[in-house]
Amino acid sequence: MNNIKIIRPFKKIQIKLNPVFYSRSAIEETLEDFKDICSGKIKKSQSNFIISLKAKEKIDLEKLGYEFLNHAFAKKKEMVT
Repeated sequence: MNNIKIIRPFKKIQIKLNPVFYSRSAIEETLEDFKDICSGKIKKSQSNFIISLKAKEKIDLEKLGYEFLNHAFAKKKEMVT
């Protein structure tokens, strides 16, 4: 299942994350770490966090989405250990 939706004309990405694997605080820290590259918002649905990212410059949006996922997961692991 692909959790990344790319909206190219608007340089936007929408990412769905399962709160079992990603904490809100890890996502918030990742948004802070990525603030020079993109802006973002977090919403909570019944079963997922929905993160909307908007690139500030021309960038590979797919790569940005996966880098954001990896960074958020690493932040979560740091918080657990």
